[in-house]
Amino acid sequence: METETVPAETVGELHAALVGRHPALADVLPRCSLLVGGVRASDDAGPVGQDELVDVLPPFAGG
Repeated sequence: METETVPAETVGELHAALVGRHPALADVLPRCSLLVGGVRASDDAGPVGQDELVDVLPPFAGG
């Protein structure tokens, strides 16, 4: 598991910062689920606290 510190106050800012650092994420990141502090973030305006752990879950299928 890789950990990276990215300054952002909202989920939308985090998304933009990640794509800015890693342009290849532009295609897949919108399909990923983000967990902020263990809770699914469903809104780009959702807050991301300082030193908050954010998990990026890639799209997957199955059951």
